[in-house]
Amino acid sequence: MRRYTYIAILLLLTTWLMTGFAVDDEFSDEFRFFVKHRPFVTYYFKSPLGMQDMPTDYPSNKMAEYSSYREFVLDKHWSSDIEWVAEILLLLTVISIGYVFVQWARTNKIDADGPK
Repeated sequence: MRRYTYIAILLLLTTWLMTGFAVDDEFSDEFRFFVKHRPFVTYYFKSPLGMQDMPTDYPSNKMAEYSSYREFVLDKHWSSDIEWVAEILLLLTVISIGYVFVQWARTNKIDADGPK
């Protein structure tokens, strides 16, 4: 049980750092998963500008958000062609966390019922 917990935590951390969820800047109803080219804590990427040009008086926090969106979503890296890896990694993470949760629930139910 403990081994599967460690595997689930490792998969969750890897999924969080190495995959992302991007919203298209032109069509806001289009989403996609992608593999990041380097570990980064942000998981959800959305362009604060949309399809507009960068104004000169743009706030610095929005500028930083746009630069990370541009780096991870707009610029094409090796991750652009292997979106299926992100989907498989996300699926494995959900399955492993579900397995650990079910095992934990079974253990706690057995302990709550007492010996038979």
